[in-house]
Formats: sequence, structure tokens, C-alpha cells
Amino acid sequence: PRSCSRAMKAVGIVEASCEAVFELVMGMDMKRF
Repeated sequence: PRSCSRAMKAVGIVEASCEAVFELVMGMDMKRF
């Protein structure tokens, strides 16, 4: 269970970072065009 919760936390962090990067790229695209 402990390792499972750790994996879930890691997945959440990865999803959050991917979302932040996606928003950053979208913002840069909006400024470019």
C-alpha cells in the first residue's frame, strides 16, 4: 500500500507538470501568433 500511494503521488506530479508545460506552450503560441 505504501508503494502504491507513492506511485499514485508520482503519477499526480507527472500529470500536473505535463499540464503546466502544456499551458506554457499554449501561452507561447498565443503570443507568437
